Amino acid sequence: MTNPRDVKYATEQIAEWLGEIKDRAMLATHNQSFAILRAVLLELRDSQELDAIAQTGNALPALPRGIYYQDFAPFELARPVPDAQSFAERVAERLSPHVIGPTTTVSDVFATLKHRLDPHEAGIVRAHLPAALQPVWDEADPKAPTERTYGTAGLIDL
Repeated sequence: MTNPRDVKYATEQIAEWLGEIKDRAMLATHNQSFAILRAVLLELRDSQELDAIAQTGNALPALPRGIYYQDFAPFELARPVPDAQSFAERVAERLSPHVIGPTTTVSDVFATLKHRLDPHEAGIVRAHLPAALQPVWDEADPKAPTERTYGTAGLIDL
């Protein structure tokens, strides 16, 4: 049986995204990078108003969009983001106790989004971020991890 082109492409695309997050965050497995991507996307969604949720979701490719909308409850109120630190702490709570992400978890995911999304889609995501997260987005380095100075030598992907 053959895979439809869109399914095959979506699978390859999410594997690339998870690999990039794994390299950026210096994680050992794609499972850890999936947990980090999911935690950041879900916390982002839960901190946005309904229109921003729709706009952000529409800017994401199929599989990240599915992650973003997982367990979506449209009638719950947005959780305010007073500052980037409180957002990062809420992401860490979503990961605990199974995955301990680095302190750069949010910026690693934002950098991957900036690198992997087309500039128009990335602009939509940035425009709908809570104000406290926009500086984190702006400072995230979109260069691919292989273009940066650290490597992942010795890490094993299970």
